[in-house]
Amino acid sequence: MAKIVSDKTAIWLTDGTLPTPVAVTSVSTAAPPIVTVPATAAFLDMDLAKPIGTGRVDLDGKYFQIDVISGTTLELERAVAGAAVGAVGTLQVLQMDTTFKKACQSTVTLNGQDPDEVDLSDMCDAMTKLGDPKPPTVSFTGFINSEDDGFKNMIRASLESPKTARVLMLLFPDGEYIVGPAEIGSISVSAARSQGLSYSGTATFTEVPTYSWALPGVDTFTP
Repeated sequence: MAKIVSDKTAIWLTDGTLPTPVAVTSVSTAAPPIVTVPATAAFLDMDLAKPIGTGRVDLDGKYFQIDVISGTTLELERAVAGAAVGAVGTLQVLQMDTTFKKACQSTVTLNGQDPDEVDLSDMCDAMTKLGDPKPPTVSFTGFINSEDDGFKNMIRASLESPKTARVLMLLFPDGEYIVGPAEIGSISVSAARSQGLSYSGTATFTEVPTYSWALPGVDTFTP
């Protein structure tokens, strides 16, 4: 069972209101692919975009940082060349400056879960194979400002019942990221003399998230 531990990891969490996906006019065959949408005026470089229902299995359901090219086009960073797509599917764009709220920088531990074993044994042979990957769990700890909007957003996410749809992004110091739908678990806060407020908490990805280093393409974005 894999484990990732990282210091100074930024935790970004959506505020509980996910944006409505926009229609896709086309997806090019280029690497990285260029996506045409009705308008990109509200989007910025490095926002996250998730293609939905385009028919490109290498794109659908994954989160890509974007590079805005024009008023109607953007690139999906680290995506590879593939079949051209016409007016099929949608693109959900998560804006880093509005959709997400940065909670804090934390020490994060990501715990992978072993997939289930599927028994394929019969009378002639005994065999098992691993089932589908499972989403990981997250634990985090750090120091916070109790008046920070990002921390308040995380507390609301922890306390709400039923849970609303949220997206969690773990942004590592080297620029790599893990992002996907998640639920925030319990959060505890404590105060120590001369150290300020410290906190610890947990989260669980509800789907297998996107790992930026596992995307097949090369990051061509240049600030």
